[in-house]
Amino acid sequence: MIGADIGTQTVAYTSDTEVGLKNLSERGNSIQTSERRERLLYRAMDRARRATDPQNYNEDGTIKKRPQDLEIF
Repeated sequence: MIGADIGTQTVAYTSDTEVGLKNLSERGNSIQTSERRERLLYRAMDRARRATDPQNYNEDGTIKKRPQDLEIF
């Protein structure tokens, strides 16, 4: 007899000789590599944005508030 319980993150299974639990939400090495690459890309884009438009940022690096009546086209 074989039994299985499928959850949102795990799958439990049992048979006459084996019982197991598999984690479906494990993050593999390729996912971690792509997430790191994405983080580095966002950081580079942020540095480029700040270097291109320094007038839009305060001295401490926070974004300056814009007037509420400013129209953006």
